[in-house]
Amino acid sequence: ANRCLSRDWIDLYVLFRKCGFTLSDFHGAFHRPAIRNPAQSISQAFQNLCRGVKSATDPGYEVLMPNAPTLADVAAFFAKLRDEYQTEQARLAFQQKGGG
Repeated sequence: ANRCLSRDWIDLYVLFRKCGFTLSDFHGAFHRPAIRNPAQSISQAFQNLCRGVKSATDPGYEVLMPNAPTLADVAAFFAKLRDEYQTEQARLAFQQKGGG
């Protein structure tokens, strides 16, 4: 989640949209011994993915994909996924506390 390039956003976008990558897969990628605080890392990743603005030094992604989506489209896609993820995490936390 530390690296933040639009090419990475597009890679994830394609994984989700065309390769069957799921929120469970995304969540699992952050639960490895090398990641000390998975929840914080996931939150940071979603912040980066939903930002929709690339840095001045970002090389861009448009040449890598014909008919590439706009950054606004990519950000909106990840904002929807973030909302789904947060809803599911809240549901699980509620269940663990005996609420459902």
